Amino acid sequence: MYLLRFILILLILNLSQDVSSQSKKDLQADLQRLILKEARIDKKKVPGILISVITKDSIQVFSFGSRYIDSLEKLSDKSIFELGDVSKMLLTYLCLEIEKKGIISLDSTMVKYLGPEFNNPALANITVLDYLIYKTPFPRLPKNIGETQLIVNQPYQHYDKQKLLEFYNGFIIPEKYKNEYLYNHTNFVFVQLMLEKLTNKTIEQLIETYYKNTLNLNSIGFYSFNSDKVIKGYSLSKKLNTANIQYGIFNGTLGICSNIIDLSKFIQLLMNGKLPFPKKESMVSGNNQIIPTKLSKETYSGIGWHIINTNNKNYTLANIGASNGSRTFCGFIPDKNIGIVIFSNSQIGINGLDFMVLDYLNAKL
Repeated sequence: MYLLRFILILLILNLSQDVSSQSKKDLQADLQRLILKEARIDKKKVPGILISVITKDSIQVFSFGSRYIDSLEKLSDKSIFELGDVSKMLLTYLCLEIEKKGIISLDSTMVKYLGPEFNNPALANITVLDYLIYKTPFPRLPKNIGETQLIVNQPYQHYDKQKLLEFYNGFIIPEKYKNEYLYNHTNFVFVQLMLEKLTNKTIEQLIETYYKNTLNLNSIGFYSFNSDKVIKGYSLSKKLNTANIQYGIFNGTLGICSNIIDLSKFIQLLMNGKLPFPKKESMVSGNNQIIPTKLSKETYSGIGWHIINTNNKNYTLANIGASNGSRTFCGFIPDKNIGIVIFSNSQIGINGLDFMVLDYLNAKL
């Protein structure tokens, strides 16, 4: 009797593995079709793509194309990518962790934490929350950043706190600014300075403490560009990127790196309720944590995420990043607990593949 039960269990397990294997093959084939037939991505422009499909209890990674145009070497789930703009999402969650410890309040003014040397009455009432959701009048980059640039393709390297202070204290809010969403990198340099000042730690130490030690996402951090682990992608002119950009005080804004597994695990933490995210029910008049953007009438900005809210039942959280030789997309549909991360090793866009994959998974799963 026990032997028969044991044999039945083995048969069920083997059958389950076969079905799972076949399901993954089918998913790989469908993703390949989306890449080639729907998005029509040219391998000569975008040599390699990694896609992870995330649910509450699983992460599947699919590799397409190659690491180099003239090579068969594949990208892998251990490949490290520079996240570009998606770094801001990770910096935001670090900020939320510091808030949870009672060190800051999102409703307090940023200047309260930066210190008295940051003295511009016109900016005095802008809160930490405003900085996190892009509700400030700042330009994409400080206007004086060119004054310190000594080398082509190195705009950030020599820009320091003193130059940022000069920018802040001399900043005049444009007359056309209406207390609204304005996407920029500048906000998060101030966020980084605030966190470093209040904790007496560098951004590198803060990222390691939170993402590696607390969340066990061991690949998230900062890497030497010359490391073999870091993917050197292709520029808009389809040349292999060899420029080692030094981000300086923009490190936490643009320079954080990760492999696809750990960025996927991060989204999984949100799915499983371990980390907060903007809720659809919060998108009501009077809620100051979510604001409309000018990107589209359905797109909003919330803490850590851009929110795409259509007339359909499901809403989507998404972030897109670009670096000197790669692109990153991460997003998920909270109502369905489906998420994806996409890495590509080229600055050239992926022709809407990100939302194609999300729409496909939303319909299929």
